Amino acid sequence: MPAIRSITSTEYAAELRQRLAESGTSVPLQWESAIRLLKLAPNTPINEVIVDSTVSNIGAYYSTEDKRVTVIEDSTVDQESASWLLSHEFVHSLQDRSVDLKAFEEQWTNSTDEVMALTSLIEGEAIVHPNILQARRHHLPPERADWNGYESELLDSVLTTVQQAPSPFITALQLLPYPIGFRFLIGRWLHTGQSAINDLFRTPELWFLEWVMALEPPLRTTLDPLTCFPTKAPPGYVPFDHDRLGAAGLMAFHIVLQQSGQTALIRGTDLRDDSIVVFMSAPDAPSPGVAVAWRLRFVDDWTAGRFLRTLEASQTSFASLSVESFEREVLIRAASDVTVLSAWTNAAECGAADELPVRSDTADSMSAAVRRSVHR
Repeated sequence: MPAIRSITSTEYAAELRQRLAESGTSVPLQWESAIRLLKLAPNTPINEVIVDSTVSNIGAYYSTEDKRVTVIEDSTVDQESASWLLSHEFVHSLQDRSVDLKAFEEQWTNSTDEVMALTSLIEGEAIVHPNILQARRHHLPPERADWNGYESELLDSVLTTVQQAPSPFITALQLLPYPIGFRFLIGRWLHTGQSAINDLFRTPELWFLEWVMALEPPLRTTLDPLTCFPTKAPPGYVPFDHDRLGAAGLMAFHIVLQQSGQTALIRGTDLRDDSIVVFMSAPDAPSPGVAVAWRLRFVDDWTAGRFLRTLEASQTSFASLSVESFEREVLIRAASDVTVLSAWTNAAECGAADELPVRSDTADSMSAAVRRSVHR
């Protein structure tokens, strides 16, 4: 059994800030600027957004570093909820013993989309077992419980929280894996048992859209990879880093476009691949700047067109964005200096996958920051 400690939410926030401030663990300023240009984050420093969202939504967590459970003692829960919460963290402890969670995540996650998929597996299992335990405590056979109703309530609650959050993107990355992971795993556990989950730890499903759609039996939704990548830098800029935000990124963007959480989640399933590339001003530039290009491939021309119509109809000001469509693909660009957009004439030219930039410094990528922000 792991060691257990308790701290206040104020102490928790202070610990988070200290950890985020450590060398090499903060979100790079270029990424912070990029997601802000896309309206996916407010003007508040991104570390404070992560701290506020985490403290607001997490009642306990398991640390892979010190192998102990921390309970946020001023989180208001009754005895049954507290029992569920500890059970959830104990599952993470068992997962860590079984697969070494830190190494497991580092092995399989190279993008935000993959982080979301893997986190859905980890958090989904840690919700399945406490609920099975609660059902048995109430003398209810697990196969007779209303899991569909529970999953719907859990998902609705998370979507409402995401929709109302100051940063829907960060909050979605932190909270969405819980209901999505549970919905994906509970049917498999009831049908096959623990072996169905164990199989996923051996060979993870690394496309988050598969988790969102939660088809049972597991029919495949084919990833339709991009062949045209937004790798061409604007004049005076150099490539910095790239990522794939996936369905969660598109969902958060739809919330920014003033869609409801439920609608945004459904619209997120229109995506079949995406690539986001961040550029920074050249070292000899007179002033620092950031530009970002996000190319999205949709199911078909119609869903791409619907996305464009939603973007055009939004009351949110997107005057600083440049949007172009190419049949079922959409290219969104933004820059800290809006005059860069008119000079960025090569943006629509296709780059190859091996031309995507990979950073060489030791600071966290966007996907690593996402993984770090999801306290267990």
